[in-house]
Amino acid sequence: ILNMAMEITQILLAAQSPDAQIRTAAEESLKQFQEQNLPHFLLALSVELSNEQKPPASRRLAGIILKNSLDAKDSIRKEELTQRWVSVDPAIKFQIKESLLRTLGSPVAEARHTSSQVTAKVASIEIPRREWQELIAKLLTYMTQQDTTSSLKQATLEALGYVCEEVSPQDLQQDQVNAVLTAVVQGMNQKEHSSEVRLAAVKALYNALDFAQTNFENELERAFIIKVVCETAVSKESEIRQAAFECLVSIASTYYEILEPFMPSLFNLTSNAVRGDEEPVALQAIEFWSTVCDEEIAIQEEYGGADEGSSSLHHRFIEKALPSLVPMLLETLLKQEEDQDQDDSMWNLSMAGGTCLGLVARTVGDAVVPLVMPFVQENIMKADWHNREAATFAFGSILEVIIQKLSNSDSKALILQSADQMMILFLRVFACRSSSVHEEAMLAIGALAYATGSDFAKYMPEFYRYLEMGLQNFEEYQGFKNTKAELLMPYAGNLLKFTEAVFRDKNRDEGVTRAAVAVMGDLADALGPTTKALFKESHFYSDFLEESFQSDDDQLRETATWAQGMIRRVFLS
Repeated sequence: ILNMAMEITQILLAAQSPDAQIRTAAEESLKQFQEQNLPHFLLALSVELSNEQKPPASRRLAGIILKNSLDAKDSIRKEELTQRWVSVDPAIKFQIKESLLRTLGSPVAEARHTSSQVTAKVASIEIPRREWQELIAKLLTYMTQQDTTSSLKQATLEALGYVCEEVSPQDLQQDQVNAVLTAVVQGMNQKEHSSEVRLAAVKALYNALDFAQTNFENELERAFIIKVVCETAVSKESEIRQAAFECLVSIASTYYEILEPFMPSLFNLTSNAVRGDEEPVALQAIEFWSTVCDEEIAIQEEYGGADEGSSSLHHRFIEKALPSLVPMLLETLLKQEEDQDQDDSMWNLSMAGGTCLGLVARTVGDAVVPLVMPFVQENIMKADWHNREAATFAFGSILEVIIQKLSNSDSKALILQSADQMMILFLRVFACRSSSVHEEAMLAIGALAYATGSDFAKYMPEFYRYLEMGLQNFEEYQGFKNTKAELLMPYAGNLLKFTEAVFRDKNRDEGVTRAAVAVMGDLADALGPTTKALFKESHFYSDFLEESFQSDDDQLRETATWAQGMIRRVFLS
């Protein structure tokens, strides 16, 4: 064992050898050492990590193995490792912990970083057991000592952040939380510290926010914390700005109820970031508003939208910010990237803005419609594809709200006033093969059909060509018919009138006929017994099916047979 401890540097280096035989032998030696004497194995690794004379490669692997000896993703394995650490001789544990704290001052950045992670892993085991209670105080002394280097402060703040990430709020005393918050807020001071220290401080604050419940209940303390975060959000380093906005997102989620006095400043801050900052920062600024939407939607759902029940909790930040917030989000829609529709994993400003706009629509309902429609009309005819896609994306974002609100709101009148222009414009977008939002365009046409009812027949000659194109692309047609059943129901009658308009037009071609017959079957299939009365009142459908059975088109006859089966099932239910 002693030899292994003395030779651990060579074994760790050999374990990274490109020669498989050497690597396998070294891995076996490490495993043997670990199994024969775990306490000394862990001690040897901590000594290796802390030794400035050792090669970076051996120190790095020592740190990784040490960390993996304390934690695992699998909960059963994690508990097993915890119990092993608990059973180690306290004297050896003390040496390991001292070694870790010493490494926080290493001039080698990777060693400091690994040590801060391992320190937090040990803390996650010991602090809940009321052990290593002096850790927080010890770390805080590193922040206050006159001769502390920037690198030690940075590693200390990183360790504090990881400790807060690893342990639960109930595991720290309030005086410890106060001290941590004081240290990280001081660490964010632009005048005193390097950018590395300030970045570590902001990241540590992010992890410490869950612990700050008592502090956020105090008006002066929360005002001070938010003021410092806002100041940090305009730092000259983009990475620090991004981390500060991440803190604001977390504050919006955790402490929504205290935000009101800060919202004017936060709007200006986020608006400037969205319009003028680098994309990673701007994305977090949009995420702030998406998070506020999430909170307000949750309040509305909990109280069933009742004003009297939610008034004290629901501050209506989105509603108040609407006239400024919506234009800001619409601007982001114009910033699509080439081939964005080809990459599902891509997340950029236009996608974040569109997602947020959809959440805004869910939060405030049809109040968003008059703010979005002028943008749609202005951009959908532009030559630049960015504008056309932004227009359809904007309409798609508010589509569900429009469908839900059309039957009883002013937005119906707004849409009916411009139905002619809207239909022409959306058909143009749908005809554009470069568009990534064909499904939204098809749904938009469906929404107009719902809104205009039987008047939609006048659009059919132009719509025929695109409906046939939609049939050729099955996914787009599915987008048109797979509207949620509960949203379809109020407009089922209009959809039947829509198909009747097709039936009455004797100049239609087979592709359009197939589509209209399929719509009847889709309605019966999606809505079931609730459509019985509609089909009873709509006498044309049996003539339409009969006509289809006489066709020479095998596909039409097959569609008609399926639709007839769906409708019969409705009457038998």
